[in-house]
Amino acid sequence: MSPSASHCRPRSTHSPPDSTTSHANTRRLATEVFQVQREALFNKSERHVAEAQLATMQQQLADLQAQSSHVQELHKDIQDSQGLVKEKDCKVRLRHKW
Repeated sequence: MSPSASHCRPRSTHSPPDSTTSHANTRRLATEVFQVQREALFNKSERHVAEAQLATMQQQLADLQAQSSHVQELHKDIQDSQGLVKEKDCKVRLRHKW
């Protein structure tokens, strides 16, 4: 083919992809994927922290409920004791009256 013959060929209307644009798109997509993964990891970490806090709070609640039951039992025992003391006082007073 002569040099003048190459000038006679029709030019292609389809241009090859611009490697700069393609690289920029790939880089942008990779950055977006990285950001989504980072956010997902952060959310997972936050969820684990929240689950640990929930477990701690549930244990504290169970401990407080047990303490509350114990205090209620002590209160009942005190009331029972007060009732016995009052009964004994009454009996003592009645004996002194006779």
